[in-house]
Amino acid sequence: MAGLENWDQLTPRQRAVFFCCDGLKSNAKLASQKTQAIGICGQDIFDRYYLDNGNEARIKAAYDKRDPRLKQTIVTPYEPVDCFTAGLNGNENMIGKQLRWPLYLQGTSGGDFWLDKRTSAYYCYRKYVRFLKGELIDRQRCYTDFPLIRYTDVILQWAEALIELNEFTPAKNLIDQVRARAHIPGITIGDLDAMREAVRYERRVEFPVEAVNFFDEVRWGTYKETKSPGLRGGGYTPPNRPITRKAGSRRRNPSTSWSWRTLPTCESFWSRISRTPTASFRRKTAPKPSPSSNNRPAT
Repeated sequence: MAGLENWDQLTPRQRAVFFCCDGLKSNAKLASQKTQAIGICGQDIFDRYYLDNGNEARIKAAYDKRDPRLKQTIVTPYEPVDCFTAGLNGNENMIGKQLRWPLYLQGTSGGDFWLDKRTSAYYCYRKYVRFLKGELIDRQRCYTDFPLIRYTDVILQWAEALIELNEFTPAKNLIDQVRARAHIPGITIGDLDAMREAVRYERRVEFPVEAVNFFDEVRWGTYKETKSPGLRGGGYTPPNRPITRKAGSRRRNPSTSWSWRTLPTCESFWSRISRTPTASFRRKTAPKPSPSSNNRPAT
């Protein structure tokens, strides 16, 4: 990775050295934080790669000039973020906190942004998360509705269908609509494989945290190669046995079973749908129940 020396040669634990906050060598108040960092990345790695002044700027620069949807999805290291925690900072919003590690200063503006898991470097979702006072109903709920389907999803499915029909120019125009909203340049038309990868990239960066990508990767036949490597020391291996219908199915002896191997690929999937999406999606709000004698307040 640019700017991070020997990143590809280091293990995930050793790479933690790049995420450490400044001053671990020179600031005596951070002695316990220094011990914590060395306990994860190792003394030799710490001595070789850690910058006492400039470590934060180095890792922060690694996230600059990237697809802007990255920072819209997660809180990246040393990127200021405003947030609120009841009972802290005079019960007011804390301004300009940063995702620093190891944790040192909490509960105040300009301090460290942290969650319950703070013994190692981590990412935190920004997408669909509300941080400020008054934006939450309670710890589990906010005022933002979870989308069932987004217009961007329809546009990119349409583009994907056109690509499978070798209609690359209209597919490019649709993909570029999505990229223009993100303020990034349009794509260049290539061959079938290049166009497939272009629309798949857009879907991967547009729909994190929306329960979309899993089904995309299975449909494309790429789930195993994209999700298995590197997860929890070896990765998730899809089950070899088929996934059958629920036991409560009306059919006592279901003959249809599915596994990750037998789901339709993109070619067979898109051959079954129309070129132009015609369905309209509207949010429907259930009418409020009318007052009755059973729920009127007592007088």
